[in-house]
Amino acid sequence: FAILMDRGSGGPIMIGSKTGGTSIEDIAAKDPSAIVKVPVDIMAGLTDAQATEMAEKMGFAGPQAASAAKSIASLYKVFVERDCTMVEINPFA
Repeated sequence: FAILMDRGSGGPIMIGSKTGGTSIEDIAAKDPSAIVKVPVDIMAGLTDAQATEMAEKMGFAGPQAASAAKSIASLYKVFVERDCTMVEINPFA
């Protein structure tokens, strides 16, 4: 899971996959559809719905989805407050 600045959208984008055990580049090469991308409006910020959507698309469900969404929101806060160009957690489990 990563949050990075995306030149195409002009703002942050979250990237992740429910396929684990290898680098995101390897996953993308084998199955591009396994990569989840959720852009974030830099002015509005990350919403709870977007954090939950990302968690669920990465394969989390129920209480785990809620916990993952909370971690995603916290990472986004670090991304913004520390003026990062990228934050990454690998593996995000």
